Amino acid sequence: MTVSRRSLSPEDMKRLEDMVAASPVLENAFRLMVDGDCLFRNERYASVVSLAVLSLEEIGKYLLDLWSKDAAFAYDRKRLHQAKQRAVAALFTSDRMRIESQKRNVDFSNPEAPGQMELLAEAIKVAAEMENTFTGSVESGVMQHVKHSGLYYDEDLAVKGIEPSKIKSEHADEFMRTCSRAFIALTEPKTVGLASDVFMLIQSKKTQAGKG
Repeated sequence: MTVSRRSLSPEDMKRLEDMVAASPVLENAFRLMVDGDCLFRNERYASVVSLAVLSLEEIGKYLLDLWSKDAAFAYDRKRLHQAKQRAVAALFTSDRMRIESQKRNVDFSNPEAPGQMELLAEAIKVAAEMENTFTGSVESGVMQHVKHSGLYYDEDLAVKGIEPSKIKSEHADEFMRTCSRAFIALTEPKTVGLASDVFMLIQSKKTQAGKG
């Protein structure tokens, strides 16, 4: 697998390999990422970006299917592409919350201890702020435009400076790293579990904003 082994323990790498092997959706997500890597080596950067977003959407599909086993979980199936992208945004935010909580030594075994709730609240706030760029690109539709920009020449998008020829190596590299990060985050069950709640929170805020 091309996911960075420096970022995963041998046990987590084995867990990820088993997850991919057991899920046709994750296997396809991984195929798309590997295909993107091949194209990156041949400097076909616009196609790389599109494949990377498609890979992320497959990961999002996997998460939605997993979370949907809970009858209380629901999402807008009419906006499936955005829902899949939002699932990945929730995964990243959840992963960041876990990291920030660890930095602050949040004691989840005794959350009522003095100062613990304040530390947790700070971790959540920082995580949301750090992942706001990716989440915002999903909610605004930018992620969808990025995906299309690597596949089509659209005159309306070209006026805004979004077209295949404008996608460079640094853009493709960023998206490939994003795919790798998503796969790595899947190896932490608590992160995946918390992400379903984060997804519902993001979806709720989007719905309330639409009514405003």
